[in-house]
Amino acid sequence: MTTISSPLTFLIKFIIPVLFVGPNIWSMVTSVLSIEEYIEGHRWGLVFGIVFELFVIWTVAGLKKVRMDSTHLYISNYLKEIVVPIADIVDITNHTGLNLAHIIHFRAPTVFGQSIKFFPFGHFLYISDEPANLVVEDLKERAGLKVSRPRGQ
Repeated sequence: MTTISSPLTFLIKFIIPVLFVGPNIWSMVTSVLSIEEYIEGHRWGLVFGIVFELFVIWTVAGLKKVRMDSTHLYISNYLKEIVVPIADIVDITNHTGLNLAHIIHFRAPTVFGQSIKFFPFGHFLYISDEPANLVVEDLKERAGLKVSRPRGQ
């Protein structure tokens, strides 16, 4: 069995929001509640900050740990694990920009929905996408999807 999601998935999904997002929201809210002038001068900054923090939480909260063998994916949210045949994959999309996760789309809904988000193994922010692309291309090939790279490369 091969783990195809990044070993950083747990860190990104649980630790980063607790260490960074939570304190940032707490700091913004408490400073607004304690200083009335701050509310008037920084209202939109506060709104933008809270919206951004919630976007970060929304982006990472849905990440899944994904493992595979020759015929199935083993998908976990760290509380529950499900098994989905690789043949049920209909597409794998890659999001760039702020949302770096890949999304696996399934033929039929699973316990986790019609699609799941994961960070592929080797994917670490903007340093290099090559290892992650190889993982995704291998999964596409196993699922019988069109592979974007020529064979042998």
